[in-house]
Amino acid sequence: MKTFCLTLIAAVFVVAPATAQEYARIKNRWTGNFLNIERGVVEVTPIKPGWHSAQWSVEEAPGGSYRVINRWTGCALHIEHGPVTCGEVEEGWHSAMWIEENTQDGFTRIKNRWKGCYLNIEKGPVRCTQIAPGWHSAMWTDE
Repeated sequence: MKTFCLTLIAAVFVVAPATAQEYARIKNRWTGNFLNIERGVVEVTPIKPGWHSAQWSVEEAPGGSYRVINRWTGCALHIEHGPVTCGEVEEGWHSAMWIEENTQDGFTRIKNRWKGCYLNIEKGPVRCTQIAPGWHSAMWTDE
């Protein structure tokens, strides 16, 4: 299993242990909030203990990419219809395939295989956009 964390300017997302070994919670180190889909959208908010909506696994996908899967619903992060969402995906959807790009400072950028945009929270909500060099909001790390 692969886990990762996101750095947001002064805020760092870290992976916190979930209740099951094969899942992880992606936590914002600065705010203490977690990536989740509790309200039906992909967001970073406070959570309650045991929320499966805030637990994620990573599955290998074709071409050296991977899918990010939510424990609660089994949905996959994708951008098929524009914004970052978590939903059912069809086999071969590149919109649900993510590629790692390592940075010189030990972080990883998560790039969508289909559109070439990067998963980030530069302006608040989780989104996939082009980024400027050094955007910490688009940097992730494995722990």
